[in-house]
Amino acid sequence: MSRVSLSKGTLRWRSPLSRCLALLGLSVSLSAQHYNFKLYGQDEGLGNLSVQCLVQDRPGFLWIGTRNGLFRFDGRQFREYGPADGLNASSVYDLKLAADGTLWTLGSHGPARRLHDRFETTGFPGHLSGDDHPQLACPGPANW
Repeated sequence: MSRVSLSKGTLRWRSPLSRCLALLGLSVSLSAQHYNFKLYGQDEGLGNLSVQCLVQDRPGFLWIGTRNGLFRFDGRQFREYGPADGLNASSVYDLKLAADGTLWTLGSHGPARRLHDRFETTGFPGHLSGDDHPQLACPGPANW
């Protein structure tokens, strides 16, 4: 029979079986943590499930770049950004936050930055494809 003895303040296990049972009990108690997940999709306002990139800005909004546009999640609902907001790209391949907190997007028509509540495209000749895996690089300290 396996025994556990206490000698000079330390716990000593008498058999390998008792060690295994103790570790099993520890792993069961550690795996007892529960996590809640909520799935978001088109029914909740995310217009496209093909997510290319994510970034969280300083106020806490989650920006989601997809193959069909840019979405902002405020913790409750999604808002889509498009041509009416100055963003003329249909696909968003990369998102970055500059050191000053400016949100930059890289879409099919080149880079754009968010100024106040609108996006401003910067001069970029040509058209990008998601197959090229384009990415943005922002000057200054890396915040991503």
